[in-house]
This record gives sequence, C-alpha cells and structure tokens, in this order.
Amino acid sequence: MSTDDHTARIASLEKAAAAYAAAHAAYSQARTDLIDEITAGVAEGMGPSALARHSGFTREYVARIRDGRFKREL
Repeated sequence: MSTDDHTARIASLEKAAAAYAAAHAAYSQARTDLIDEITAGVAEGMGPSALARHSGFTREYVARIRDGRFKREL
C-alpha cells in the first residue's frame, strides 16, 4: 500500500469515526428528550396508552420508562 493510499484510508476512517460520533450524540440526545417527555407526561397524569399513541412507541416501552426500568445512559 502506498503512502497516498494509507493517508486516504486514514482520512476515510477518521471521517467515518466523526460521522459515527455525531450520529451517536444525536441519538443520545433524542433518547434523553424522549425519556424526559414521557416522564413529564406521566407526571401530568397521562397513561401509557396515550403516551404511546403520541410518541409512536409501545405501551410496554412507555411503562418501562414510567416505572424506571430503563437505562438512562447507554
């Protein structure tokens, strides 16, 4: 492998790593926002069925968040 090929490969790997880091950060923030919104909905008295309809997630997933049976951090 030539030096130019090696340099291009390193640049490609660095670009892919940066894209992954950005996507992971966006996912983590979206997940945190979702959990916060579901938690707020529960505090306002909304049930898992209503929250599930509005969030697009299952009642079971919403109930896990309501009951604190989830990992806040991944």
